[in-house]
Amino acid sequence: MDLDKLLARLQACPEAREWAKGKTLREAWASCQRADWMLWLVGRMEGKKGWPGRPQLVVAACACARRALRCVPDGEERPRLAIEAAEAWAREPTEERRAAADSAAYSAASAADSADRAAASAAYSAYSAADSAASAAYSADRADSAASAAYSADRADRAAASAAYSAYSADRAAASAELSAMADLIRSMLVVPVK
Repeated sequence: MDLDKLLARLQACPEAREWAKGKTLREAWASCQRADWMLWLVGRMEGKKGWPGRPQLVVAACACARRALRCVPDGEERPRLAIEAAEAWAREPTEERRAAADSAAYSAASAADSADRAAASAAYSAYSAADSAASAAYSADRADSAASAAYSADRADRAAASAAYSAYSADRAAASAELSAMADLIRSMLVVPVK
């Protein structure tokens, strides 16, 4: 698989395309320090032979979002509940669990509106993970599932980015370190066809 061509076809951001230039998928996957880019790619390739499916993507996004929970104020449960609802959908994708993930995502978004910056990013991370699950289930039987898969992938990569920036909103280097730690987590959870 020619990674340069794949990223161009998928319309990856210029920064990611420049970083990946000349690398094989194996090299890029093994060395990438941007969890958000990794989730974005898996989301765009979801359903393709050898790539993880949407439930696995949601679980990985939730694992990233969980890292941000330490920034949520004591007593604020909505972000955690959103993550748990998304994880429940990933274990058993039913309409009821999709609706629960959707409702929990909305509630986590409300938490983001009322929290300080770090807590808001943590809540948004949970919202993004849960919203990824909700949109996944919603689109399962729809003709526009390709567009919805892209939306779900976008939510998954936002979950990672928001999780990274929640704890370190004032420190760009620390946010980069958090994205790197999440990249290692994603590599341990998701297998891509790197032949």
